[in-house]
Amino acid sequence: MLPQAAPSELPVSNKDEDISTEALYLSDGGDDYRLLDPDSVRELGVDGVVTSLSDLNIPVTKRTMRYVAQFGADEKGRKSFISRFSRGNRYRAFIERELLEAGMPQDLVWVAAIESGFRPQAASPKGAMGLFQFMPETGAQYGLLLSNTVDERRSIPKATRAAIAHLETLYEHYGAWDLSLAAYNCGQGRVDAALEKAAQIIGEREDPILFHDLAERKLLPRETLDYVPMIQAFAIVAHNRAQLELDSLTLPEPMSFGEVAVPLGTPLATVALAADISISDLREYNPDLLSDTTGDGEGDTILLVPAERLSRVAAALPSLLYGAAAKKSASGEDADEEEAEADAEPEPTPSESEAQPTVLHALANRPGAFLLSSGVVVVLVHEPGTQVKVSATVALRDWSKPDKTPLSTHVIEERGVPLKKLSLELKKLQRDLVTQARSVSAPKLYASVQAARRKRYDPAERLPFELLSNKVFRLGHPLHGSLLVGPTRNSADRIVSVEPFWAVETTVTLKGNVSAEKHAELLEEVFVDPMAPRRLPRLPEAAHVRLAPVGKDLLLGWGTHPFAAGEEVAADLAFALACNDRFGRLPSLVVRDRKVAKSLSCGLEKSPGTIVAWVRAAPQGDEPATTLERSVLEALVGLTGLGPNEDEIDTARDYLRADWARRVSAAKSEPERRVLERDQERTLSQLDDISRDAVLNASRKLFATKRRVLITWDGTQPLPEKPLSD
Repeated sequence: MLPQAAPSELPVSNKDEDISTEALYLSDGGDDYRLLDPDSVRELGVDGVVTSLSDLNIPVTKRTMRYVAQFGADEKGRKSFISRFSRGNRYRAFIERELLEAGMPQDLVWVAAIESGFRPQAASPKGAMGLFQFMPETGAQYGLLLSNTVDERRSIPKATRAAIAHLETLYEHYGAWDLSLAAYNCGQGRVDAALEKAAQIIGEREDPILFHDLAERKLLPRETLDYVPMIQAFAIVAHNRAQLELDSLTLPEPMSFGEVAVPLGTPLATVALAADISISDLREYNPDLLSDTTGDGEGDTILLVPAERLSRVAAALPSLLYGAAAKKSASGEDADEEEAEADAEPEPTPSESEAQPTVLHALANRPGAFLLSSGVVVVLVHEPGTQVKVSATVALRDWSKPDKTPLSTHVIEERGVPLKKLSLELKKLQRDLVTQARSVSAPKLYASVQAARRKRYDPAERLPFELLSNKVFRLGHPLHGSLLVGPTRNSADRIVSVEPFWAVETTVTLKGNVSAEKHAELLEEVFVDPMAPRRLPRLPEAAHVRLAPVGKDLLLGWGTHPFAAGEEVAADLAFALACNDRFGRLPSLVVRDRKVAKSLSCGLEKSPGTIVAWVRAAPQGDEPATTLERSVLEALVGLTGLGPNEDEIDTARDYLRADWARRVSAAKSEPERRVLERDQERTLSQLDDISRDAVLNASRKLFATKRRVLITWDGTQPLPEKPLSD
């Protein structure tokens, strides 16, 4: 099947040959889509060329092997393979890591080779863009932003994750990679229509209809008929580069990404100077930026820089930004803006009575002690003078026996500092507390809680929740390897903290001329949550894990980043409106009205970096998991689509008031009680002001389709040791 000329007779060059995918299309062959015996493939063509096949598990056809010959032994095809493979070395390591983390075949990396030739700026005449050639509407579906200043379809990490999510969704639908790739190319609607037509032509048969069945009958567009075998062939040639004498290439260094937050409107030239790289190099890392400055919107822009340059950027950028601002101010460039502001109607200044100063939460049973919003306790001891003595203790308590002596206590010895340098000293102290909490206290607490949690699990429930936990607490998450609470008590719904962080009791003592009134804002600003991750971890992406060939029971989970203080109460209301056993949409529709589930439980679990909502349902009779899933999602659509009415929200408000009272009264220790009382006070003060729109937005964030993880199994059978499919 391969040409008679040996590959060694053809030149191997790294020259970047721009040969379009269309120019590589082969002519039609009469039996091109005939299946080949995989064992015989290795004997075809030049002896010993094909020793390894793709991990995509796609049936090999004659046309696939013709494309192997094209990429492996034809002069034009070899040039194209070399340029694409070489260029792809910049991105392959990153894409393959993302595929590995998603549990997907590594050879899907070659989708980018055929889609764009590994060019992030590649644009098609139809409007597709980026490494994975997203159309605007499909990109938007997977969260890729497109504006005048940014096109995230060109972003290397964001487009990669979107493509993986899209392919995962398609594979969940088809269960075969050749059909999934075909749908990626021409659309799910076309492939579904082709499958229906093929079923009419072929009639009943035991084997499922696959891509080669559609290809033999020309039921898909010409481009798609070549697209799937080209990806498969590219993978085969990549695996057999040594035999094809394509392994002596000089490859560019893989890209390694570091993230830096940059203020809006910052010139790219400034960031490049801070990183000591060229602007063109910076643009290579950020091909999604369409202007010479960081974009519009709110908050900082996250830019990518070479990982090895990250510390340099962090050190140099602040001074460069400060210098640029000072220079701009000195040169009078802001004069027009200042004049315009002077002419504009001034905004009203709130009166002293209208202002909302920061007020510390005083602890009733401890004079001079205050509870900060992060859970840190600050003890203020007034002493005259210009010096302040600063000290701290971190006590780790046994969460299951909270009134006993602490398991361990870490003391930061008292040190004096001038009052004018108090802010700097407190920031140093916070860094010490964070190090202690994250490196010592948190791991001990996690280990203790997780050991107890695993003992409480019913063996029939543990595996699904372990799988869900691994999906939402992904590699790099501070709780990676932890186990969600799961249905450990009979309750249709509950809101819990995944870990009892009150068990890590941090107390800061200040002795000197300090007061709660003068220093409240400083203390709240400095002592943020020492247990929170340094950066928000990655969120889960849509997935379906099958534990049995026939699914009946199901576990649906969603992971999202923690809500802001003003949004958290809206999220609690949204969860109650979905799951409460008395008035929630899910129990009403799924259990009582349709009677498709005999039991249903829900959880909203709060942890550092990620909030997890989950729904566990067991079928009524022989109802399949698909019926349960459809009913659950239809109930949620009522919340995420139209939203709740005011009567429902009022009912949920009453429930939260009662639930908070129950939680506070059930507290087992003084540290737990005071944290709950603080959170109760904060919640109740906001409860009546939460609008219907806020609850609707919280529902959409909480139950986002693109982060839905579905796990199905047969609840009447013993669980396997590992999933059948993922």
